[in-house]
Amino acid sequence: MTRALFLISEKQSRGWERAWELQKWERHSTGRIASSVAQRVEFLLASELRPGCSYFVFKDGLKPMWEDEGNRRGGRWLMSFDRKNRSSVTALDDKWLELLLCLIGEAFDVDGEDICGAAVDVRLKFDKINVWTKNYDNKKRILRIGKIIKERLALNEIQLTYEKHSDTQSKARSHPPMYTI
Repeated sequence: MTRALFLISEKQSRGWERAWELQKWERHSTGRIASSVAQRVEFLLASELRPGCSYFVFKDGLKPMWEDEGNRRGGRWLMSFDRKNRSSVTALDDKWLELLLCLIGEAFDVDGEDICGAAVDVRLKFDKINVWTKNYDNKKRILRIGKIIKERLALNEIQLTYEKHSDTQSKARSHPPMYTI
């Protein structure tokens, strides 16, 4: 990921456009992103977010919205972590940081071209990490991305599910995940 935007949404109830403008940092090269992450690691601690808050890291030009043109035909790999089962206060932070390092270190190789961004969501009962992709039709690429996430984040006991954005937009409908690892 050569250019990225770092964002924070302070309240779940705020509109996306307002959250988008709330905080954003732009980095122009992989090297600058890497050094920025190292310098801002205290800011990126997911465990310090209040319930209802999220961090987003998306490629430059993409917004963390289903409606964004770059995300519209995409989906996301979703990992949920029960907050009461956190093995330590740093467990979520370690997984989030490892994912960021995978994104900026290009651990996904050419499959990374399909990744739009990532988010960590802190909620009352569950924390969630998700990786957004741009094309849910590319099964081979989507599954390779999921396997890399599972391996690199050491998610042996955690189930990853892949959902199309169009299926998750409406809470009234229940759709099974496209893929599960």
